[in-house]
Amino acid sequence: MGRSLVHVRWLRPRYALAALLCAFLPGTVSGLEIIVAPSGGAFTTVAAGIVAARPGDTVTVRAGTYNEAVVFPLSGSPVAGSITLQGEPGAILDGTGRSGAGITISNRNYIRVVGLTVRNFRSGTPMGISVEGSSSFIELRNNLIHNIERPNGNAHGIAFYGTAATPMTNIVVEGNEIRNCQLGQSESLVLNGNIDGFSVAGNTVHDNDNIGIDFIGFEGTGPAAQDQARNGVCVDNLVYNITSATNPTYGGDRSAGGIYVDGGRDIVIERNTVDNCDIGIEVASEHSGKAASNITVRNNFIARGYLGNILMGGYAADRGMAQNVVVVNNTTYQGALGEIELQYNCDRITIKNNILNARSGQPYISNSGGNNTNVLVECDIYFGASNTSPGAFPDARARFVNPLLVGPFADLHLQAGSPAIDAGIDLGNDSHGQPLSGATDIDGGTRLRGGTIDIGAHEHPSVTAVLAMRWWAEWATDGIRVVWEVGGARASEFRVERSEVGSDGLWTRPLTERSVDGGAVMELDRSASPEREYWYRLVAAAGRETTVIGTPIRVASLSSPDFRLLEVVPSPGRDPVRIAFTLRRAATIEIDVFDVRGRRLVSLGGGEWPAGRQEVVWDGRTRSGELAPAGLYLVRCVYPGGQDRRTIVRLR
Repeated sequence: MGRSLVHVRWLRPRYALAALLCAFLPGTVSGLEIIVAPSGGAFTTVAAGIVAARPGDTVTVRAGTYNEAVVFPLSGSPVAGSITLQGEPGAILDGTGRSGAGITISNRNYIRVVGLTVRNFRSGTPMGISVEGSSSFIELRNNLIHNIERPNGNAHGIAFYGTAATPMTNIVVEGNEIRNCQLGQSESLVLNGNIDGFSVAGNTVHDNDNIGIDFIGFEGTGPAAQDQARNGVCVDNLVYNITSATNPTYGGDRSAGGIYVDGGRDIVIERNTVDNCDIGIEVASEHSGKAASNITVRNNFIARGYLGNILMGGYAADRGMAQNVVVVNNTTYQGALGEIELQYNCDRITIKNNILNARSGQPYISNSGGNNTNVLVECDIYFGASNTSPGAFPDARARFVNPLLVGPFADLHLQAGSPAIDAGIDLGNDSHGQPLSGATDIDGGTRLRGGTIDIGAHEHPSVTAVLAMRWWAEWATDGIRVVWEVGGARASEFRVERSEVGSDGLWTRPLTERSVDGGAVMELDRSASPEREYWYRLVAAAGRETTVIGTPIRVASLSSPDFRLLEVVPSPGRDPVRIAFTLRRAATIEIDVFDVRGRRLVSLGGGEWPAGRQEVVWDGRTRSGELAPAGLYLVRCVYPGGQDRRTIVRLR
């Protein structure tokens, strides 16, 4: 059947003959833009637009809520190009009342999914985006996935399952956000099985009740000899608030990793920021006789892991192994039970050039299991716990000094004058001839300078006085546009950083598209979600010093969310807990307090609340009037369209 050209816009000029060929010869290079919109487009459903698309076509989804699921029926091609599904701001694929995945790509190649919001899939095995079989040359960029929920089963935000004899390859997962998902026994973002060659970069994964990012092998997903996610990078991701504390399938057990290599191999994990997860980064295998191998963990900020910040090895003696794992130039901060833990069956482990800032009384490096061999520890900085011992393994070049971090836990960069500056050892090159410490630090700055290297994830530069002559940020049609121009002394580098939790929160470097107009620089942040607000700051770097130029700029969400949780204080504390929030309009809000086993202790705020700033107080008592014991608790606020959660610590 021929293809209609009605309501279809050309991506670039074509001659009339080319247009006729595209309309009537399936598979011919077309390059059409197919508009999906509630009205005025070629189609009113996303599924219809995808069915109409051919290799090289782009299906553009305009703002609106589309209650449907989408399956790609065709592949793109290396000659004509990928089939692209792209959402304009406000384009939402909503799964209310539907089962399974929002978007399914099964045994299809050359597919791109960009800029869509996928939400509210809650039955069957719900997933935001599912990629299966041998699908290759797949790009998932700048999508928002939230409220994918199957609390007592399995759910995924984004899932790649390499099930075929032909491996998945050329996989790109970049700039996506996955949040507020109830995952049961599954993961926020997973690559599982026969997957060979991937990049997981610049994603934000947070406030989910199971593993953040997972690379899996040996689960029987792919053919036995190829059943491992392998040959990939996990870089520049922000992962926080990942805990299974309230996950009903775990019965209160806290074991959700921020980033987890479970049987994968040949993977580099670098320049990630991981905070407040049950486990920061874990390298292990859950299958007896099988190993996660050839894993490099470097140049990461890792803070406040409940079981620890970096864990390696099987969780029991009869489980799997971790082999040839390199842990270098990381900065860790106050894991509740320690900084680095070797569990069972670790072999050929290298731990060098790290800053390990521990809690008082907790280990820096522990040997909690057994059968751990060939462990080399050298030239790390230890602070906060013992002043004489690094832990279970000797470090002949140990330094027990304050590393002078800028503002832990939120900012683990080095201050000027830190003893970590120029104190590291040159680690040489890896088997591929590349620097083992990585070419760049946590911020993307040059790692090795003049033959010297700092200890920790941050290579401290220097900067002279710089004046911001122009500095502003605002929403554009395809993201947030940040414009800056500087005067005065020149720095060697200027970079835009972004926070999603306030001007005093965690700062990361978003992936932006940079252009120059005269003296002004414009950076477009396409990964920004219209439903969220952001803060931006401009950082100047030169030599070994950094300076934040001007004050951080707040860019409000386009949707002006109905609900915003302002504060839950004090924590830690003994006094009654104040829970403050603001409403744009009157709405029904539910506020509950849970213990670490997921049991609801008390309901505080059910019913309709008026617009404006509101506050409710928890006096520390359960529904029966008993005083709750000291410990960790979760405050959950459920509002129309979503929920927000905060953990608090009650003292005796």
